[in-house]
Amino acid sequence: MLYRIVIFLIFTAVGYLLGIKERLIYQGIMWGAGIGLIALIIDYIFSIVGFGTVIGGLLGLSVGLLFAKL
Repeated sequence: MLYRIVIFLIFTAVGYLLGIKERLIYQGIMWGAGIGLIALIIDYIFSIVGFGTVIGGLLGLSVGLLFAKL
């Protein structure tokens, strides 16, 4: 459970930092928190099926590439 909170906080912090860069702090926080929640929901859904580690890794890579592109 602790790692889920940490992951959510990381996404929110990255959204905050992107918001500072673009001067849209509140929108950055909301986007970061929203993507963090989506990542946690997908991790939960796929952990029930048994693909949690693989799909979580792929999702993490894709979101990382998305943030790097921004």
